[in-house]
Amino acid sequence: ATKTLDRRITFTRDSIGTYYGENGLVKYASNNVPRFDHDPTTGESLGLLIEESRTNILGLSSDLTDNNGNDWDNINGTIAVNQTTAPDGTTTAASFTASAGNAEHSVVFAELVPTGNVTVSVWVKTNTYSIVSFVLYGEANSTVSYNLSTKTVYNQGSNVSRATITEYPNGWYRISATMNCTVVNSRTFRLFASTGNFDAGGTESFYYWGPQLESGSFETSYIPTYVSNTSVTRGADNAKITGTNFTDFYNAEQGTLVAHYYSTFDDNYIANIENV
Repeated sequence: ATKTLDRRITFTRDSIGTYYGENGLVKYASNNVPRFDHDPTTGESLGLLIEESRTNILGLSSDLTDNNGNDWDNINGTIAVNQTTAPDGTTTAASFTASAGNAEHSVVFAELVPTGNVTVSVWVKTNTYSIVSFVLYGEANSTVSYNLSTKTVYNQGSNVSRATITEYPNGWYRISATMNCTVVNSRTFRLFASTGNFDAGGTESFYYWGPQLESGSFETSYIPTYVSNTSVTRGADNAKITGTNFTDFYNAEQGTLVAHYYSTFDDNYIANIENV
């Protein structure tokens, strides 16, 4: 309720971190400042946010200007930056508008993708068009589509092990996809308008913000990056009670431990762990 830690708890995190405030907006916490997270749609307090260390591989996620493939590029369309209010309340969201013609229309996330399970995520919002897709380019069966109007995931390829769409305030959705990359340094992600090639009229447009690519089987909180071709790592959250602060209340021979947590894994994954 107070969103402060008990004085006996020592908390560290060697980086900034992001979380969701009561109003559903993305907030930023400085080094070693604990994050008290909230449900983005209901505003419900979710307690202290504890995450492992992760790296956003995509450089310059804070500036989505088309720089001819160093970080961002487009295929058969136009990228315009600072077009509308982003999920963090700043006017930094970009728009992508498809060019007229029957072809691929996409935003290219130009950084190379590491092998293994990788998760890509981005916030998207309808402008004049509400169908978008992630494609791990050149990797078979690696497409998944999202309908922002119906809040649904579909067209999911067999190489897409996990895909989500989560609603946020002001018409925003964070979409994510987990896929397996099999070839070292040879793949890029693309964010398509529609589900692939289509005959665009030249007015189909959506907004996007906060792209992230991380090694792992699920998405974590947004890690902003500020330099071209330069990744950023969020440090792990560490909260601990040591010394007499611990032994004053802990009985080494008997007691009960109660934990309340929110898991980013699905129930089947948890069930499999328990069965093992």
